[in-house]
Amino acid sequence: MIFGEKARAYAFEQLEKRRISAADITEYNRRVLYERLPELADYDRQLSSLGVSLAKAAAREDLQFDSIRAQIAEIDRERTGFLRAKGLTDAADYSFCQLCGDTGYVNNTLCACAKQLMREYSLAEINRSSPLELSNFGSFSLDYYSQRPDEDYGGLSPRNNMEKVLGCCRTFARNFPAGESLLMMGDAGLGKTHLALAIANDVLYRGFEVIYGSAVNIFRDMETEFFEEGRATDTLDSLKRCDLLVLDDLGAEYNNRYFVPPVVYDIINTREITGRSTIYTTNITRQESLEVRYGEKVSSRLIGCCRLLYFFGDDIRLIQR
Repeated sequence: MIFGEKARAYAFEQLEKRRISAADITEYNRRVLYERLPELADYDRQLSSLGVSLAKAAAREDLQFDSIRAQIAEIDRERTGFLRAKGLTDAADYSFCQLCGDTGYVNNTLCACAKQLMREYSLAEINRSSPLELSNFGSFSLDYYSQRPDEDYGGLSPRNNMEKVLGCCRTFARNFPAGESLLMMGDAGLGKTHLALAIANDVLYRGFEVIYGSAVNIFRDMETEFFEEGRATDTLDSLKRCDLLVLDDLGAEYNNRYFVPPVVYDIINTREITGRSTIYTTNITRQESLEVRYGEKVSSRLIGCCRLLYFFGDDIRLIQR
């Protein structure tokens, strides 16, 4: 799916507003031209009258049809010549987008202006719900990661590890959609959300639908919807359908064991079966802890369908203070 329905609805609402505004501008431009060039107003009145006559002749299959059409063509040529003699072009009609005329389509294909509006909506939604403004790879710095070898990770330093993680994230974004999913595991403050959103930024720019949400907010909202309406929620449907889902801070949510683990499994399983990519971030650092929280079935499915990216080092937020 390219772009979500809400983004599409927003884009075409904005295009409709543009068309209304363009019509007002067109009418104003026409009045200004008519005041300067009364002859132009006369040409347009003739064309309008002949247009009505042509429609009536067509309805009656009148023999005058061809004659009227020839008159329209002749007056239109005279009108064009008149404008050229004045050093003008026929610019009475106005639109914000010259490609699609603010309709949103060019030859039955979405216009670039509509795609841009959809992208703006999606970016705004992610920025509204994410804990920081949409990040990008350019703003991610390796300088905060120590170059000291860490014996707990086989002598690999946090800096060298993050160089590899950053490379994996860039490749994931560049190759999207490839059906791959990522599980980012590590303590808080190590850049998991930043890199997840950097990927989202790149993917959104190319026109795909991305949903970002913290596990705390998503599961709270879904549980409320489910128990109020007694059925599968619209939120859950959206999470399963979007091109890229970023499920942030998995494990921080209130764990209603009768609701959360089955929903997590449903999301993981459905997106894996349909080949849709997901990025999961979690402060849980061990598979055993995932199993305790969500059960063996969920833990095994999550570990099995994702590429694991481990984050370790010092809390960047503390270093930045």
